[in-house]
Amino acid sequence: MLELVRDDWTLLRDLYRNDRTSLTGYDLINNYIYWPDQAEYVKIYTTNDNWLEHGSFVLIHNSNDKADVFFNTLNGSLLELQALLSSLKLNSRHWFCGYRHLLRNIVDKYCVERCLKLKKLEHLETFVYYLPQSAIQPFDCRYQFRSPGHQTCISSG
Repeated sequence: MLELVRDDWTLLRDLYRNDRTSLTGYDLINNYIYWPDQAEYVKIYTTNDNWLEHGSFVLIHNSNDKADVFFNTLNGSLLELQALLSSLKLNSRHWFCGYRHLLRNIVDKYCVERCLKLKKLEHLETFVYYLPQSAIQPFDCRYQFRSPGHQTCISSG
């Protein structure tokens, strides 16, 4: 297991630039890069020194009462990603967030290893679609309780 230093987070993020439909890829990592006041609560781990080739990672965001756990791989071994997740010492209550269907078995195995009851495990899937700016223009809206001109519903940026 290798912890990525914060200076390497942009390199990891950029590996996912061509896969913008994944919830645990470019946009997730970018969010934490530009959320500096949470930096001390976020750790990113990878399987080995070849992370620039496979893009496998586990991101943990610790808060007061739980840890949000995100993980993904571009072309790495699912067994290595499973081993990485299994090697983590998560002492607090934790949520697995935003993983794609392909990685569902990794969560199941993690739960079985820890004798957690799978009856309580719910997998909720989310699908992300990107449209060209011209297609979303008719849906552009503004949130009435924000400052004037502040777009919040749909951003074309």
